[in-house]
Amino acid sequence: MRFHLWLKVLCIATGLIASSAVLPTAAQTPSSSESKKQISQSQAVKVARSRVEGRVLRVDKSSNSYKVKMLSKSGRVVFVNVNRTTGKVQ
Repeated sequence: MRFHLWLKVLCIATGLIASSAVLPTAAQTPSSSESKKQISQSQAVKVARSRVEGRVLRVDKSSNSYKVKMLSKSGRVVFVNVNRTTGKVQ
């Protein structure tokens, strides 16, 4: 009887140790705010202005980018797509 109890405890302890080795720790998993950090609309406008000299007419936000509509100094309407995650022009 004691042997069966000892065997059950050993199996449970082994299973707990093995499962804790598989599960990631809090330091290993990125938090939702870190993985979803995105630039603001005003930051997207700054990026667009660094590419096109002119006036911002409108900013549209989609799931992965900002579409900045600008009137260039030469009078042309220009669209600048800025990635919301990286901040780079697409």
